[in-house]
Amino acid sequence: VNCLRHFGPTDWQLACLVCKTLWNFSENITSASSCFGDENTNTLLVLLPSFLDEELALDGSFDQDLKNYHKLQWETEFKPVAQQLLNRIQSHHTFLEPLSIPS
Repeated sequence: VNCLRHFGPTDWQLACLVCKTLWNFSENITSASSCFGDENTNTLLVLLPSFLDEELALDGSFDQDLKNYHKLQWETEFKPVAQQLLNRIQSHHTFLEPLSIPS
């Protein structure tokens, strides 16, 4: 998750690889928090939507050729995998805290 946070916006291929790894890691997920931990789950729920926002994700000061390449990597490699991972995390996450069982 730290790798995704620090390098994602500048290297969409690496970000895609991180998302694929997290996707495979969470194959049998029952709860996002128990799979990734509370902190990482919350981080992913903030990072992934911002990285999937084209305006935010591709707002770099590159020359036009590099900008086109960066956009192509984002669209074809990162975006599909990150969207699936985000959907999986969202469908297995709740902001509710479990009730304690009275003794």
